[in-house]
Amino acid sequence: MRAAGKLGLVAAGFFLLGAVRCAYSPDFPNGTLKCATSDHSCPDGYSCDTPSNTCWKSGQSPTTGAAGMGGKGGSTGIAGAIGTAGAGGHIGNGTPCAGTCTIKIDGTLLNSNAPSADSKFVGHWVYQAGSTETVVCTDGSDKTNDLTGDYVDITLTGGVLTGSYFCDWNLTVGPAGNLTIIKPNQSCSRNVTDAKTGVTHFTWHGTTFTFKPDDSKPGTGTLTSMIGVDYVDDPSKTGCTP
Repeated sequence: MRAAGKLGLVAAGFFLLGAVRCAYSPDFPNGTLKCATSDHSCPDGYSCDTPSNTCWKSGQSPTTGAAGMGGKGGSTGIAGAIGTAGAGGHIGNGTPCAGTCTIKIDGTLLNSNAPSADSKFVGHWVYQAGSTETVVCTDGSDKTNDLTGDYVDITLTGGVLTGSYFCDWNLTVGPAGNLTIIKPNQSCSRNVTDAKTGVTHFTWHGTTFTFKPDDSKPGTGTLTSMIGVDYVDDPSKTGCTP
């Protein structure tokens, strides 16, 4: 009975060892434990690195090293600056900006010169408050300018009456002798330079130029005028006219 008991104790011992082995989970640092001398074995989860005869976690060795941590994702790049707008002064096909406008003038004027013995129309006529210039263009733009302080010169030289505003317009006096009439088919051209944007070529066409002195108030008068204008911007001009 004792033999049987001894055998049972031994068996129980092996069972206990097996149970301990199953629960054993070693965690030695790589390279600190020597491999078994007889068969180069290592604890479960480790393999023997033959050259160094040390135990390393399976899949690792002095050659491969421990698995590196994943790199951090790069930070989002900063959005690029908005590009600078290209130089203006050109339509999409590279043609310089061009167009046509109509200028309408409604003004009250005061003659700053002494009355002329030659004609009641002659004088340096200064626009008074309330005088306006309205500009409407084929590009859809329009604006109204205050003409206060601007002026019109009307002269009589060699029997020719001339009104100067944009161009020197040749005028005649109407049948009743109380207003001016512009002679037809007149125009003039010149380049106008804007210090900031560049050069524009203008051509003005006279349609009406009706100046009427007020006989009840000598030295005063009114002007209503319609003037057309064509413009072409130089290709180097920045932006479009008007």
